[in-house]
Amino acid sequence: MNDSNSSIVFVACVAFRGSEDLLSPEGRKDIEDTCALALLLEEIFFWVSVVLGVPGNLVAAVTILSLKLTPATFYLVLLAFGDFISLVFTILTKFFKDYSVITTEDVSHDWFYNLHHYAGTYANWTLVLICLERLAIILDPFRKTVNLTLRHAYMTAAVLCVALTGAYVLVSEMESYGSKTWIIVYTTCYNFIPLPVVFITSGVIAIELRRGLKRRGFMSEIQVRQIARQDNAMTVIMLTASFAFAVLTTPLCIVMLLFLIQSYTWLSPHHFPSADFFLALRVSIGLSQLTHGVNVYLYFVSVKRFREQFVYLFSCKTILKPTSQVFSTQT
Repeated sequence: MNDSNSSIVFVACVAFRGSEDLLSPEGRKDIEDTCALALLLEEIFFWVSVVLGVPGNLVAAVTILSLKLTPATFYLVLLAFGDFISLVFTILTKFFKDYSVITTEDVSHDWFYNLHHYAGTYANWTLVLICLERLAIILDPFRKTVNLTLRHAYMTAAVLCVALTGAYVLVSEMESYGSKTWIIVYTTCYNFIPLPVVFITSGVIAIELRRGLKRRGFMSEIQVRQIARQDNAMTVIMLTASFAFAVLTTPLCIVMLLFLIQSYTWLSPHHFPSADFFLALRVSIGLSQLTHGVNVYLYFVSVKRFREQFVYLFSCKTILKPTSQVFSTQT
């Protein structure tokens, strides 16, 4: 690292308000190396999520749209588009930041960066909707067509959009981007609420699946098999996406809790903890960004029917009739 870049990384990572001269040369170099490693890992996570996620989410959306449109497939398409838009805003954010297209002095700065975070938050809440939809169907499989219709799915997605928009508009008007209040609102919407909801619904679904055969014991074998195939395909998708979401976003939850409880920042007289916090923060943000890029590959690995539909669709063969798809939630 040259002296210019080293100085920039040092000041950006630990702005000690004039106390950096108190560090020994060895201590300064250790902190610079920690900060440089944090920025390198963040760059790697960024490109991995973009390279995997931008084409992957488009492929997932096209593949799922070739199936019969149901509440389940609608939510999956919404998730794919939400992840795609989040990654697009991530690319734009990096471009604007690297080339100073939008600076902190610009009026549009806070609004643009809030929009970037809003896209990722909406995608995470779409996963929450998928989990709740799966839970409702597994708890009450015989009333799917009555309680869970496309109209309900559209209304739920619209209400979610309005609620999150209202929260972000309110915090944008009241607080500056990056303030502690803003961080609390953002992490609550992005992580602190979706993560436990996903954990709880996934656990309840896993328990209910074990009881499923008892509830369906009075049905014919053909009916049981048909409903089981339909439910299991969507449930496997939901559980794999939920598992990835939990694994990749839990570190960010922990880091942000430390920030809120311990008030760790890189504006601290404690030099090395600040550098370590900076490293943990950049890595956890990079991991959470991966959640928007890996879903299609989880679908491909975990669900045979998705693989078959993908092969039929992109090998220019005849697409199987939508009415026979196991992604349908109709009985």
